[in-house]
Amino acid sequence: MLPGAFSNYHALQVKFERRATNNLCLLNSFTWSKAIDNASQVLEEVNGSAGTPQNVYDLAADRGLSGYNIPVVNVTSAVWNLPVGKSRRWLSNAPGLVDAVLGGWQLSGINNMRMGRPINLRYATSGPTPVTSGLANFLGGVSLRPNVIGDPMAPESVRSIDNYFNVQNVVIPPATQPFGNAGRNIVRGTAFYQLDLGLEKKFPVYREGMELQFRAEAFNLLNKTNFGAATGDRSSNAFGTIRSAFPARQIQFAMKFVF
Repeated sequence: MLPGAFSNYHALQVKFERRATNNLCLLNSFTWSKAIDNASQVLEEVNGSAGTPQNVYDLAADRGLSGYNIPVVNVTSAVWNLPVGKSRRWLSNAPGLVDAVLGGWQLSGINNMRMGRPINLRYATSGPTPVTSGLANFLGGVSLRPNVIGDPMAPESVRSIDNYFNVQNVVIPPATQPFGNAGRNIVRGTAFYQLDLGLEKKFPVYREGMELQFRAEAFNLLNKTNFGAATGDRSSNAFGTIRSAFPARQIQFAMKFVF
């Protein structure tokens, strides 16, 4: 082991909470942060962010954004007991059958918005002796990065899942000078937006301690396409392309008997 790793994290965290106002509870959590380190843990090695340096004799060159760094995260959640049914604002004196159908429902939702995670530009050596960049981390392999001669991101007007990076501005160094000038985790993936919704109702079974619970859930209710990270391996033909996405809308129903 090389005892040369470091990390630091700074953040502004704000929470707003409002409870039981007309049967409505709101919670909003906002985080503005920055995490910097020079190596990644095994479970943090996402989007090409590796736990090994480019040059073991120049660890300072690996100082950069952490692989898990997401500068802005905003999560809003709400729970609303719909004002319909017994002991509620409307139809409080409704017959039992009407109340069983229309009354007692609870609506909940979670809206998640966050910036994308960093992507580490890298490349792999080729030929009969790929040596260091071809070895696994635990065998001492290094993570070589390319040269950047301009903005590595494609202009927004032409940026797409087939053209996320400006390929012309990311160049593989010559074999005699394998350490590129690209910093670690210098580009970022697409943002993430998702709204999840839940609808729940409890039906009494008219016996003490027993009830029937029904719940319907919709994940990614608006069916927003949230793309995965673009390929950051400059030596790959897929460099700068996105071929993955988070799950589309999913709906599920559940019934639970509590006794």
